Formats: sequence, C-alpha cells, structure tokens
Amino acid sequence: MEKNPKLSDYRFPPEIPVLAREKRERPASTLGRRINEWLSFYRMFFTFVFSLNAVGIGFTLAHKWEGGRQRVATIALGNILAALLVRNEIFLRSFYAIILFFFKRWPPRWFRDSIAHLLLHVGGFHSGFAFSGTLWVITATIEFFRAGPSLIHHSILAFSVIACSLLVAVAISAYPAIRNNYHNVFENVHRLGGWTGLGILWILVCLANSWSVTEHRFIASNMAKTADIYLSLVITVSIFIGWTTLRKVPIKAEVLSPTVVLLRFQGGVGSGLFGRVARHPLKENHAFGIASRSRSSNEHYMCVVGQGDFTLDLIANPPTHLWTRQYKFVGLPYICPMYHCGLYVVTGSAIGVGLSPFLQRDPKSKWHLLWISSNLEKTYGTTVLKDLREGIATDGSGDTFEDVVTLWDTRIKGRPNLEKLIPELFETLNMPFECVFATSNPQGTAEIRRGCAKRGIACFGPVWDS
Repeated sequence: MEKNPKLSDYRFPPEIPVLAREKRERPASTLGRRINEWLSFYRMFFTFVFSLNAVGIGFTLAHKWEGGRQRVATIALGNILAALLVRNEIFLRSFYAIILFFFKRWPPRWFRDSIAHLLLHVGGFHSGFAFSGTLWVITATIEFFRAGPSLIHHSILAFSVIACSLLVAVAISAYPAIRNNYHNVFENVHRLGGWTGLGILWILVCLANSWSVTEHRFIASNMAKTADIYLSLVITVSIFIGWTTLRKVPIKAEVLSPTVVLLRFQGGVGSGLFGRVARHPLKENHAFGIASRSRSSNEHYMCVVGQGDFTLDLIANPPTHLWTRQYKFVGLPYICPMYHCGLYVVTGSAIGVGLSPFLQRDPKSKWHLLWISSNLEKTYGTTVLKDLREGIATDGSGDTFEDVVTLWDTRIKGRPNLEKLIPELFETLNMPFECVFATSNPQGTAEIRRGCAKRGIACFGPVWDS
C-alpha cells in the first residue's frame, strides 16, 4: 500500500507563510462572502426562535391572543427551560450520543453536515430562548401592572419587577462586548445573578399561582393545579444537577513553557470530552478539552495556554488541587466518527481539544491531524507528541505517525496562511476528505473556513458561544 507523502516533502508556494503578528480575523474578500459568513447558523437559529416568540409577545400585549395572556408565565418558564436544556451537560451529552448512534457515517453527507451545524451552533438556540424568556417575563409584568393592584397583590408586582431586573442584568452580561472584555463579570453575573433570579422566580411563581383574584387571598392548594410549579422544578433540577458532581481533586501541573501548562487528572476518559476547572468552587469556571490514551488509562489531561488571568496564574502558580465536575460534557470532536474521512486542524495548545480522537482512533473513520504551533518538539515532545506517536504505533491500524499527523512548526516555517495551506494540503494528502474540523483563533478559523470553501468541503469550528 502506497503511503501518503509527508507534508515536509512538499514544497508550498512562497506566499503561504505570513507574519505571526497577523492575528485578527480579516473580512472576506467579497461582499457576498461577508454576508454569507455573517449569516451563520448561530444567528439563524437565534432569529428563528426569537421571531416566533416576538410574534406571540406582540399579539399578547395587543390583547389579540387570549391564550398568550392566560399562559404568559408558563410560556416564559418554557423558554427559560429550553434555554437551560440546550446548555445542560447531561442533556447535550445524551443528545450527542443518540445522534452518533443513529447517524454514524451512513446518511448522505449533506445530512451529516446539517447535524454538525446544529450541534455546533446550539448556542443560537440558547440565546434565542433565554432572550425570549426574559421578554416574556417582562410581558407578564406588564400584564400584572395593567390589571393593577386592585386585582394583583402588591407583592406579586414587586417580585415581578425584581425578576425582570435580574434577568435583564444576566442578558446584558452575556452581550458579546461585555462577555469578551469582562469575562469574569459575565461569569459572576450569569451564575450568581441567575441563581438569585431562580429564587425570585420561585417566589413569584408561588405567589402568582396561589393568588385568587376573586377571593383576594392566597390559596396554597392552587399551586399544584398549574404547570408553572412543575416547570420551575425542572428548571431548578437542570441548573443544579451538574453541580452535584463538583469535587476538589488532586492534580499534577506540568509547565511545558512560559505559556503552556499540562494539567493531569486521575482516571481515563472517552473521546471528545471537555472538563471544567476552577480554583474556587463558585468562581471562574473554565472549560478545556481533555484526553487520555484510553478509557481505562490511569490519567487524563488538559492542555492549557496562558491567555487570561486565570490561565496565566495556573502557569505562574501551578496548583496541586482544582475543583472540577466529574461529569464531563461533549464538544465537536465527539462527532468525528460521524464521518468516513476528515481533516482536523488545530493551532497551539488547542491540541487539547482535538487530541482525543487521535489517541482513541475509530478504525472506521480516517482522520488526519494538522497541528500548527511553535517549538512543537521542545514544548510537547515528551508529553503530547509522545502519546500521539505511541498511540498510533500500537493501535493496530498499520498507519505511521506521518500518515496520521502533520506538524507545522511556526518557529521553523513561519505562520502559514491557512486559507491557502488547506487546499494545498488536500492535494498533498490525496485523501477523500468529507469535512474539516478547526480549533484555532478567529483569524485562523476564518482562513480555514475560506480555504475549505474553495474546495466545496464543509468546515466546522468553534464560534462565539458555540
């Protein structure tokens, strides 16, 4: 069997390497491409959910939909529950597993691509339902005040205003400019404000559903007759069930370079999983890709690059213990087995995200890894690269390391122009690629996506709030 040529054997055009300082995503070259890139699945999912709810809110406030007026609180809670479920780790992992069980490799590629887009851009549904739920709570408050204190108890009016204020604060904190520039503010408001808001919602639901307009008194037995109390219960469970697995665990922190640290945890994990870590159980909860040689391994690890206060502190002051949730959640690499053949492109320490499918290879899915980073051998030679080489050599596939992995050391070759490199790599490897997965910075992901577009191959990479 003829082996694929090594990338180092192929001479790329001299214009491919570009300056390393070019980091920001550049706009597409044509207006049509810019519009196409702006109309992401994330925005389409958000628009779809919000539009349906906006119509309902409009008819409700105009008193053109009696069902909406009677069930405004129930609709609000339903939207909030939907927003939480599409972000719930247990629900998502179960959904991913079901998708992979039924649609692994056999459906047409367009169908599998559609599923991948759905899973990758699920954040659009989360934002759409969460924003709509907030607007429905505001709508309910408006209807309460329209009825007035002669019909609605003043405590219901007061707590409805408090609930609106908290939900609006949570929504504002998630605005991209705030989330990106003040991430700790976003996390604290989103989590602590959300928990406080949940408590206020419980009070409001109990008051509103026990209040008798005709008798002007609270009747506790009325609560059991409405759906709101049960929706609130499911919302509470969906929020806190993941936190029940939170544990403080011992770790080994191995600083690989001034900007990279490897965190080792006890026990093996499956492929395509992510873990959350924090120094404090209720603050700065950060997610990273995790990998191990097999499910039965003695340890798994995450590769962390220093980019913010939390990650830089992990390097400067390596911890011996961290808080983490024992139940891990899934991400893009989990669905690698859905394709017969694919290219996975990672840059720098993003290898932590894309590593697991290559340590635990599916024999029926042929994937090639393009890893672009600086000082690859010096930084990762005795850890990640060693595991990759040993794993590929012993997995029984007969493939060599060069058949499966291409290394591009930017210290030696310069930073590549990925928009041009990807099509060249397709020609070099001569593999029947069905898709490309990318884990990079915004500019890198954009270049990879555009390079794939030239070849008509779908590209999937993390987006904001993916």
